[in-house]
Amino acid sequence: MHDILKKTLDKKYLLFILILYTVLSGLLLNADLPIIDEGPCYFLLSKSILSGEGYNNMFYPNNPSNIEYPPFYPLFLVIISMVFPKTIVGLKMLSILFGIGSLIIIYSLFCADCQRALNDKYHKLPCNYCWGLLLIICTSPLFIAYSVRVVAEMSYLFLSLTTIFLLEKYTRQDNSNKLYFWGGTITLIFALYTKTLGLSLATAVFVYFFIKKKYKDLVIISG
Repeated sequence: MHDILKKTLDKKYLLFILILYTVLSGLLLNADLPIIDEGPCYFLLSKSILSGEGYNNMFYPNNPSNIEYPPFYPLFLVIISMVFPKTIVGLKMLSILFGIGSLIIIYSLFCADCQRALNDKYHKLPCNYCWGLLLIICTSPLFIAYSVRVVAEMSYLFLSLTTIFLLEKYTRQDNSNKLYFWGGTITLIFALYTKTLGLSLATAVFVYFFIKKKYKDLVIISG
């Protein structure tokens, strides 16, 4: 009975965190596209793909091919642009959705950590710190600011956290479920094609699997 009550309360707390974050982000939503960040570049790249001109820099003379920004995030913008063709707000809402997903993954990671700590008689870790951390993150001005911009940061955050969650879960289950491995591998690839920062994530994954002596899986990921 206690476990059922705790799970119910956890879900209510998580729902409160997600609603609070969505409301705070929604209050800052507007149709502006500031030129101080990469938003206009991503926007024009998505328009170039949508118009059938390829992955070209429409903001340069002669529309040269783009080699600066990975294509995964602009491809997402193409999908959103097909649904909301005449507004920037829809593109910004995509970042909010990635932010919601990131909060859920953070919750899942820390809840798993709490559970392992509670099962360890030598290490008693209070689970309430997870909710305090989520509250700090969801109300962080920087986190909310990136949630209402047309930039790849929130999508990369979600993909990198999902990669960590899936691959960590896979290694702790003694290879019993390959779905976690393949899911983590796919999100790692997506992260690589979202921001070049994904190279650091890939390096960390390689080192992690090497330390865990999962050489076969390391070869698969490397391929």
